[in-house]
Amino acid sequence: MLSAPKFEAIWQCISIKSWDINVPEKYSGYMGATGNHVRAILDALRSAGCLKGDREFLTECYDPDVMTREELITALTNELHDVRMLADHCSKIYEWATNGRISKPNTFPCEVISVAEDIRQEELMSFLADEKNNT
Repeated sequence: MLSAPKFEAIWQCISIKSWDINVPEKYSGYMGATGNHVRAILDALRSAGCLKGDREFLTECYDPDVMTREELITALTNELHDVRMLADHCSKIYEWATNGRISKPNTFPCEVISVAEDIRQEELMSFLADEKNNT
């Protein structure tokens, strides 16, 4: 396990307080705090210039008294596997939602949503035109 004081401090704050991220109109899955939320907070702090870069963050996380170099490599390899899997799944979802128009996982979600909304609008207009022609 990576040992990062900043991560731990944020995690303790949001998990002990049972941080509620429940937004039922947007999401119906797991509603509690996760490590992803901690990472999002850390990224926001880093963007604001409050934290070091990723290399320094990983160096800070690596404590030879807590884990060996091999354990660190294994942990990072596992994380890389997860990122690859998420990118693959993201591509498939984007492609499905946009009828094949978008498949790159680095596409901003707002672009995917916009294209998906356009497609749904086109489908609705086509359906209404067919209904009008059939009556």
